[in-house]
Amino acid sequence: MPKKLVLIASDLSLKMLVDLDAGTLDELARTYQKKGQAVKDGRDDLKDASKAVAKVYCALEIRLERGKKQNLFPANTSLAEFIKSITGEKPPTHALTLKNAVGAYVETGLIAESDYDSNSNNCLELAARIVDAVKGNLGNEAVLNAAKELKQRCSKEAKNLRAILDSVKPSPKMDAKEALERFEEICADGHLVAVLAHLPDVFETLSPDTEKRDVYVAFALALQRIDAANGETADQWAAETEKLAAAKAAANAPITITAAGKPVGEVPTAQAA
Repeated sequence: MPKKLVLIASDLSLKMLVDLDAGTLDELARTYQKKGQAVKDGRDDLKDASKAVAKVYCALEIRLERGKKQNLFPANTSLAEFIKSITGEKPPTHALTLKNAVGAYVETGLIAESDYDSNSNNCLELAARIVDAVKGNLGNEAVLNAAKELKQRCSKEAKNLRAILDSVKPSPKMDAKEALERFEEICADGHLVAVLAHLPDVFETLSPDTEKRDVYVAFALALQRIDAANGETADQWAAETEKLAAAKAAANAPITITAAGKPVGEVPTAQAA
Protein backbone atom coordinates (compact mmCIF):
# COMPACT_ATOMS: atom_id res chain seq x y z
CA MET A 1 0.00 0.00 0.00
CA PRO A 2 1.51 3.40 -0.99
CA LYS A 3 2.36 5.78 1.84
CA LYS A 4 -0.35 8.36 2.50
CA LEU A 5 0.84 11.87 1.69
CA VAL A 6 0.69 14.44 4.48
CA LEU A 7 1.29 18.18 4.51
CA ILE A 8 4.96 18.26 5.51
CA ALA A 9 6.89 20.65 3.29
CA SER A 10 10.13 18.67 3.18
CA ASP A 11 8.24 15.49 2.20
CA LEU A 12 6.45 17.05 -0.76
CA SER A 13 8.62 18.11 -3.68
CA LEU A 14 7.10 20.45 -6.23
CA LYS A 15 8.05 18.12 -9.10
CA MET A 16 6.27 15.21 -7.42
CA LEU A 17 3.18 17.33 -6.79
CA VAL A 18 3.01 18.55 -10.40
CA ASP A 19 3.05 14.93 -11.62
CA LEU A 20 0.57 13.74 -8.96
CA ASP A 21 -2.88 12.55 -10.00
CA ALA A 22 -5.59 15.20 -9.70
CA GLY A 23 -7.58 13.38 -7.01
CA THR A 24 -4.64 13.05 -4.60
CA LEU A 25 -3.50 16.64 -5.18
CA ASP A 26 -7.01 17.96 -4.57
CA GLU A 27 -7.27 15.96 -1.35
CA LEU A 28 -4.05 17.56 -0.06
CA ALA A 29 -5.58 20.98 -0.68
CA ARG A 30 -8.76 19.95 1.16
CA THR A 31 -6.69 18.59 4.05
CA TYR A 32 -5.09 21.99 4.57
CA GLN A 33 -8.50 23.67 4.62
CA LYS A 34 -9.53 21.29 7.42
CA LYS A 35 -6.34 22.11 9.32
CA GLY A 36 -7.20 25.80 9.08
CA GLN A 37 -10.45 25.13 10.92
CA ALA A 38 -8.46 23.62 13.80
CA VAL A 39 -5.67 26.19 13.92
CA LYS A 40 -5.75 26.50 17.70
CA ASP A 41 -5.23 22.77 18.09
CA GLY A 42 -1.96 22.63 16.19
CA ARG A 43 -0.24 25.95 15.57
CA ASP A 44 3.20 24.59 14.70
CA ASP A 45 1.68 21.86 12.53
CA LEU A 46 -0.33 24.47 10.62
CA LYS A 47 2.77 26.59 9.98
CA ASP A 48 4.57 23.77 8.22
CA ALA A 49 1.36 22.71 6.52
CA SER A 50 1.11 26.25 5.11
CA LYS A 51 4.53 25.86 3.51
CA ALA A 52 3.53 22.45 2.17
CA VAL A 53 0.17 23.52 0.76
CA ALA A 54 1.90 26.42 -0.98
CA LYS A 55 3.60 23.79 -3.13
CA VAL A 56 0.21 22.12 -3.67
CA TYR A 57 -1.23 25.48 -4.76
CA CYS A 58 1.72 25.96 -7.12
CA ALA A 59 1.04 22.57 -8.69
CA LEU A 60 -2.67 23.42 -8.93
CA GLU A 61 -1.77 26.69 -10.66
CA ILE A 62 0.28 24.78 -13.24
CA ARG A 63 -2.67 22.43 -13.78
CA LEU A 64 -5.04 25.39 -14.11
CA GLU A 65 -2.88 27.11 -16.73
CA ARG A 66 -2.57 23.88 -18.71
CA GLY A 67 -6.34 23.44 -18.50
CA LYS A 68 -6.93 26.97 -19.80
CA LYS A 69 -4.80 26.24 -22.83
CA GLN A 70 -6.92 23.14 -23.48
CA ASN A 71 -10.14 25.13 -22.92
CA LEU A 72 -10.98 23.00 -19.86
CA PHE A 73 -11.35 26.09 -17.67
CA PRO A 74 -12.53 29.62 -18.48
CA ALA A 75 -9.60 31.88 -19.34
CA ASN A 76 -10.51 34.32 -16.55
CA THR A 77 -10.54 31.69 -13.76
CA SER A 78 -8.29 32.84 -10.93
CA LEU A 79 -6.23 30.45 -8.85
CA ALA A 80 -8.23 31.39 -5.73
CA GLU A 81 -11.48 30.52 -7.51
CA PHE A 82 -10.01 27.25 -8.77
CA ILE A 83 -8.88 26.24 -5.28
CA LYS A 84 -12.28 27.16 -3.84
CA SER A 85 -13.96 24.89 -6.39
CA ILE A 86 -11.84 22.04 -4.99
CA THR A 87 -11.86 22.75 -1.24
CA GLY A 88 -15.12 24.65 -0.84
CA GLU A 89 -13.32 27.58 0.79
CA LYS A 90 -11.19 30.48 -0.40
CA PRO A 91 -7.49 29.77 0.19
CA PRO A 92 -5.82 31.78 2.98
CA THR A 93 -3.89 34.83 1.79
CA HIS A 94 -0.78 33.71 3.69
CA ALA A 95 -0.67 30.34 1.91
CA LEU A 96 -1.15 32.02 -1.48
CA THR A 97 1.74 34.37 -0.71
CA LEU A 98 3.93 31.39 0.15
CA LYS A 99 2.84 29.87 -3.17
CA ASN A 100 4.27 32.95 -4.86
CA ALA A 101 7.56 32.33 -3.04
CA VAL A 102 7.63 28.78 -4.40
CA GLY A 103 7.04 29.98 -7.96
CA ALA A 104 9.42 32.92 -7.84
CA TYR A 105 12.34 31.36 -6.01
CA VAL A 106 12.12 27.56 -6.15
CA GLU A 107 10.58 26.91 -9.56
CA THR A 108 12.98 29.38 -11.19
CA GLY A 109 16.04 27.91 -9.47
CA LEU A 110 16.94 31.05 -7.51
CA ILE A 111 16.99 28.86 -4.38
CA ALA A 112 16.90 25.13 -3.77
CA GLU A 113 13.67 23.56 -2.58
CA SER A 114 15.49 22.60 0.62
CA ASP A 115 16.14 26.31 1.23
CA TYR A 116 12.41 26.91 0.99
CA ASP A 117 11.65 24.04 3.37
CA SER A 118 14.19 25.32 5.93
CA ASN A 119 13.04 28.94 5.98
CA SER A 120 10.45 30.43 8.29
CA ASN A 121 7.01 31.33 6.95
CA ASN A 122 7.70 34.97 7.81
CA CYS A 123 10.89 35.15 5.75
CA LEU A 124 9.29 33.40 2.80
CA GLU A 125 6.36 35.80 2.86
CA LEU A 126 8.71 38.80 2.95
CA ALA A 127 10.64 37.37 -0.01
CA ALA A 128 7.40 36.90 -1.96
CA ARG A 129 6.33 40.46 -1.22
CA ILE A 130 9.67 41.69 -2.56
CA VAL A 131 8.92 40.00 -5.90
CA ASP A 132 5.47 41.58 -5.92
CA ALA A 133 6.97 45.00 -5.14
CA VAL A 134 9.21 44.85 -8.23
CA LYS A 135 6.28 43.62 -10.35
CA GLY A 136 7.67 40.13 -10.87
CA ASN A 137 11.08 41.19 -12.21
CA LEU A 138 13.16 38.23 -11.03
CA GLY A 139 16.36 39.86 -12.27
CA ASN A 140 15.88 42.83 -9.96
CA GLU A 141 18.72 43.29 -7.47
CA ALA A 142 16.24 43.23 -4.59
CA VAL A 143 14.99 39.77 -5.59
CA LEU A 144 18.52 38.43 -6.04
CA ASN A 145 19.51 39.79 -2.61
CA ALA A 146 16.40 38.21 -1.10
CA ALA A 147 17.39 34.87 -2.63
CA LYS A 148 20.81 35.17 -0.95
CA GLU A 149 19.13 35.77 2.39
CA LEU A 150 16.92 32.70 1.92
CA LYS A 151 20.01 30.61 1.20
CA GLN A 152 22.19 31.92 4.04
CA ARG A 153 19.45 32.08 6.72
CA CYS A 154 21.49 34.19 9.14
CA SER A 155 20.16 35.31 12.52
CA LYS A 156 19.13 38.69 11.04
CA GLU A 157 17.46 37.23 7.96
CA ALA A 158 13.97 38.57 8.65
CA LYS A 159 15.34 42.03 9.45
CA ASN A 160 17.42 42.04 6.27
CA LEU A 161 14.51 40.92 4.10
CA ARG A 162 12.29 43.59 5.63
CA ALA A 163 14.93 46.21 4.82
CA ILE A 164 15.09 44.97 1.21
CA LEU A 165 11.30 45.17 0.98
CA ASP A 166 11.27 48.69 2.41
CA SER A 167 13.88 49.73 -0.14
CA VAL A 168 11.61 48.85 -3.06
CA LYS A 169 8.21 49.43 -1.49
CA PRO A 170 7.80 51.35 1.75
CA SER A 171 5.29 49.50 3.88
CA PRO A 172 1.83 51.11 3.64
CA LYS A 173 -0.25 51.45 6.75
CA MET A 174 -2.42 48.39 7.25
CA ASP A 175 -6.18 48.80 7.23
CA ALA A 176 -8.47 47.70 10.06
CA LYS A 177 -9.21 44.32 8.43
CA GLU A 178 -5.51 43.47 8.09
CA ALA A 179 -4.82 44.69 11.62
CA LEU A 180 -7.48 42.35 13.02
CA GLU A 181 -6.07 39.45 10.99
CA ARG A 182 -2.59 40.16 12.40
CA PHE A 183 -4.04 40.39 15.91
CA GLU A 184 -5.73 37.01 15.49
CA GLU A 185 -2.41 35.54 14.33
CA ILE A 186 -0.74 36.95 17.46
CA CYS A 187 -3.41 35.33 19.61
CA ALA A 188 -3.21 32.02 17.74
CA ASP A 189 0.58 31.94 18.14
CA GLY A 190 0.30 32.45 21.91
CA HIS A 191 1.75 35.97 22.12
CA LEU A 192 -1.29 37.85 23.44
CA VAL A 193 0.04 38.05 27.01
CA ALA A 194 3.33 39.57 25.83
CA VAL A 195 1.49 42.13 23.69
CA LEU A 196 -0.81 43.21 26.51
CA ALA A 197 2.13 43.44 28.92
CA HIS A 198 3.81 45.83 26.45
CA LEU A 199 0.70 48.02 26.12
CA PRO A 200 1.58 50.49 28.95
CA ASP A 201 4.91 51.29 27.24
CA VAL A 202 3.24 51.80 23.86
CA PHE A 203 0.49 53.87 25.50
CA GLU A 204 3.03 56.48 26.61
CA THR A 205 4.13 57.04 22.99
CA LEU A 206 0.61 57.92 21.81
CA SER A 207 -0.78 61.38 21.19
CA PRO A 208 -2.15 62.64 24.54
CA ASP A 209 -5.18 64.44 23.10
CA THR A 210 -6.59 61.78 20.78
CA GLU A 211 -4.87 58.40 20.61
CA LYS A 212 -4.38 57.99 24.36
CA ARG A 213 -8.03 58.77 25.05
CA ASP A 214 -9.33 56.46 22.32
CA VAL A 215 -7.07 53.57 23.36
CA TYR A 216 -7.93 54.02 27.05
CA VAL A 217 -11.67 54.04 26.36
CA ALA A 218 -11.44 51.03 24.01
CA PHE A 219 -9.38 49.04 26.51
CA ALA A 220 -11.73 49.95 29.38
CA LEU A 221 -14.77 48.88 27.37
CA ALA A 222 -13.07 45.63 26.38
CA LEU A 223 -12.26 44.93 30.02
CA GLN A 224 -15.89 45.59 30.98
CA ARG A 225 -17.03 43.05 28.38
CA ILE A 226 -14.54 40.49 29.72
CA ASP A 227 -15.75 41.06 33.29
CA ALA A 228 -19.38 40.77 32.21
CA ALA A 229 -18.69 37.54 30.32
CA ASN A 230 -16.60 35.87 33.04
CA GLY A 231 -18.21 37.19 36.23
CA GLU A 232 -17.19 35.22 39.30
CA THR A 233 -14.27 33.61 37.48
CA ALA A 234 -12.73 37.04 36.84
CA ASP A 235 -13.18 37.94 40.52
CA GLN A 236 -11.42 34.71 41.48
CA TRP A 237 -8.50 35.51 39.16
CA ALA A 238 -8.21 38.97 40.69
CA ALA A 239 -8.26 37.57 44.24
CA GLU A 240 -5.58 35.00 43.38
CA THR A 241 -3.41 37.72 41.84
CA GLU A 242 -3.73 39.92 44.93
CA LYS A 243 -2.86 36.98 47.17
CA LEU A 244 0.26 36.17 45.16
CA ALA A 245 1.32 39.82 45.16
CA ALA A 246 0.88 40.04 48.93
CA ALA A 247 2.92 36.85 49.45
CA LYS A 248 5.70 38.19 47.21
CA ALA A 249 5.75 41.52 49.07
CA ALA A 250 5.95 39.75 52.42
CA ALA A 251 8.81 37.57 51.21
CA ASN A 252 10.76 40.63 50.08
CA ALA A 253 10.02 42.82 53.12
CA PRO A 254 13.14 43.97 55.05
CA ILE A 255 13.83 42.59 58.54
CA THR A 256 15.37 44.42 61.47
CA ILE A 257 18.80 43.32 62.69
CA THR A 258 19.37 43.84 66.43
CA ALA A 259 22.41 43.76 68.70
CA ALA A 260 21.92 43.44 72.43
CA GLY A 261 18.25 44.19 71.96
CA LYS A 262 18.82 47.43 70.02
CA PRO A 263 18.02 47.83 66.28
CA VAL A 264 21.10 48.50 64.16
CA GLY A 265 19.67 48.37 60.63
CA GLU A 266 17.54 46.61 58.06
CA VAL A 267 18.38 44.19 55.26
CA PRO A 268 16.18 42.51 52.65
CA THR A 269 14.75 39.18 53.73
CA ALA A 270 16.51 37.29 50.94
CA GLN A 271 19.90 38.74 51.92
CA ALA A 272 19.34 37.91 55.58
CA ALA A 273 18.64 34.29 54.65
